[in-house]
Amino acid sequence: MIVTIFGANGNLSVRITRLLLQKPNLSVRGYARNISKIPEDIRNHQQYEAIQSEVTDEEKIRGAVRSADVIVCQYQGFDGMNPPLLSPARVTLTNNAPSVVLDGQKRLIDICEEEKVGRFFSSAFVGDIRGMKVGQHERMILTLQIFQYLETKKLRSVHLMCGAFIETWLEYSGVIDLDTNTVSCWGTGDEIWDLTSYDDSIAYTAEAIPDKSADGANGVMLTKDPLDNSRYPHIKPQTVEEFMKTHDLTRPENLQAPNSKSARVEALGK
Repeated sequence: MIVTIFGANGNLSVRITRLLLQKPNLSVRGYARNISKIPEDIRNHQQYEAIQSEVTDEEKIRGAVRSADVIVCQYQGFDGMNPPLLSPARVTLTNNAPSVVLDGQKRLIDICEEEKVGRFFSSAFVGDIRGMKVGQHERMILTLQIFQYLETKKLRSVHLMCGAFIETWLEYSGVIDLDTNTVSCWGTGDEIWDLTSYDDSIAYTAEAIPDKSADGANGVMLTKDPLDNSRYPHIKPQTVEEFMKTHDLTRPENLQAPNSKSARVEALGK
């Protein structure tokens, strides 16, 4: 099996690649703007091929897609237009997201369909947002547009619906405050949150990629009630409590808030 990962130097892509390269009879192509940002041990792996080019280079994209069984898109970002809780500096950093995540991914989807790729994994790692409308949440604007675009295609698509990432949610939402060593919650504290760690999300992804049956109803692999975790019973996902007990939250790789609580308060002028 040949798997091509676009946006190959990203955090999630690198994690997925490391797991895929442990599988026999599977080779990985990594497509990135700058392949030097892909870890050297991955670039030098005998089952790996690094391809450097832009998201607009249709010829290079087609070459990377051709003969691949599965395409994984990891173009990341969100529409930075008018996000209510983000500072102007944050908007500046993300204002190229539509051209990459939306336009770039649409271009990739079109080429995948033309090349008759077996399955396409979208860049979304979210909860079940299919009932949400564009504009209801600023971080879901691009993701929802990609979902809608894929519905017009014959391409078999897979969306990993894992909820929010534990590593980014805990501080961003104000659950963890390392300055005061406190944990906060809403409601009674017994409400169920759909949260999954990077490692557990990627473990499921790495199993779903070679699983030819993993595309679910309407091209969506669902994480719902009941969960699809039993599909890969050897994966034992951690709860938030288990994650907090086994990870040093002062280390940046374990608590990666996209926008810190203090920055949000500052942005609101409080």
